[in-house]
Amino acid sequence: MAACKLKKGDRIYECRYREATLLELITDPELRVQGSDSHYWHWKAKVVETNSHHVVPGEIVEFGITEEAPQYGPQLFRKNVYEVGFEDSEPILPPFDTTKGETACETVEDVNYITGLTFCSDERGITCQGHPLLEKLSIHPIGEGMLWIGNSRGPLFYANSFTGKARQLLDENSNLVDFEDQDFDWEKLKTVEYPYDVKHKHVDYGGLGRYNDFRDGICCLSWMLHPDGRYYADEDGFGMEDADEENIYCIIDSNLRIVIPWQPMTDKEMAVKMREAREIIKKEDKVSVGDKVEMNDFERKALEFIAKMDDIVQNKSQESIDSLFKVLDSLSLPTGFFLGLKLAGEIGIGDESWFYTYKGKDPIDTFGCRVPDSSTLFKDILVAPTVMGAWQAYMIYIAPTILPTFWHGGYIAREYFFDRGDFEGVTSNWARGSIDVKLSQIPQPTVVMKDGMAVVSCPYWNDWRGLVLESVEVNFNSDGTVTLTPHAKVLYEYNCGICY
Repeated sequence: MAACKLKKGDRIYECRYREATLLELITDPELRVQGSDSHYWHWKAKVVETNSHHVVPGEIVEFGITEEAPQYGPQLFRKNVYEVGFEDSEPILPPFDTTKGETACETVEDVNYITGLTFCSDERGITCQGHPLLEKLSIHPIGEGMLWIGNSRGPLFYANSFTGKARQLLDENSNLVDFEDQDFDWEKLKTVEYPYDVKHKHVDYGGLGRYNDFRDGICCLSWMLHPDGRYYADEDGFGMEDADEENIYCIIDSNLRIVIPWQPMTDKEMAVKMREAREIIKKEDKVSVGDKVEMNDFERKALEFIAKMDDIVQNKSQESIDSLFKVLDSLSLPTGFFLGLKLAGEIGIGDESWFYTYKGKDPIDTFGCRVPDSSTLFKDILVAPTVMGAWQAYMIYIAPTILPTFWHGGYIAREYFFDRGDFEGVTSNWARGSIDVKLSQIPQPTVVMKDGMAVVSCPYWNDWRGLVLESVEVNFNSDGTVTLTPHAKVLYEYNCGICY
């Protein structure tokens, strides 16, 4: 452990809720390792001066702070934060362990994102792997695969469990992290009655909260600048101030961006801003892949995969096959293994295409074999145990239904509903004519992960079965591979009547 930053004789300020107390340590901080393996530092101090109603000069007080949860301890500074401002107050952090592992991260427009995270759910709740601090914090689902990690007074993060990516909102001293000037509507913020915390980007009172959970890709954050006057009343009701609660809000999205900057809002203004945010993310998140446009992480990956299939079939090179893992980046192969592609040939009454794995030389090149074994695929491919890993495993699983077929092999061909906008393209096909399927009958693709297993559900259309909802159980094995178990439910029965 690192040495404690405090010692007997030090003078420090505790600053919280507009109260500042100057303290002098009369003992050295003592480290106690508690039963939960948390590191608790304890010391005594004398009050030198204060504007608090709770202590008086000369009083001896005891302090303690847990390294693993500093937000519950005192907020300590070398200087009075209310006199010099937070930037010049020299915050005193707990003595954290200095040994830290490497954590993947990326920086976009001056915002630091944590990447490469894995989230799992079991009877104990949701846990995180891939970052030493996030692994210790509490995690709560907040809708649409998004997670709220940590404490309302910091450290606080929110994450997208689909992408394994997180963004920090608050540090351990309740300061905003990576919120720049453009994330504040300074013109509207001129109207707030208590601007101190905004100017210093520091959170007091109840910390950061949520006005609502994620819906349609967005969520509204709330920040209390000042509590209702009853906050200052004691147990007998004395001390209450004549003040109203004041909050400001901002709207974030599932790509970890600030969509609507911090500003005061009424309920009516909130509804308008939520609609505005939805329109903004629709415009910003449209990414062309071929002639299609994606609207969510699942569809984006699916469309990239289909585009890569077209490229592989056209080029028919090992280089293009190997580049598949640049798209399906949650999948990989052990050292020495390769991915091969067997394309449908004009053989007999029909043929299909599929991927296979091999070690050494390609069996097609070596033996002239036209039917390499497809069953090796999921015995060798390694899959990240995440929702996106499960989705990508499903992508390569359905590859034969997307790749070229010959004659009777065409019975397996499918058209997938990766987004409800795909419905128009499917129903316009000449072979279907008029079918009585409402848009509301077509479910969205989903991935649900629980107890070390994921269930991928995706609807598709087949000319000989109709509208089908396929659900595939993806069991993550201890060796890094997966076992897939498919199930199907026909939502609308249809047969085009064409027989080969």
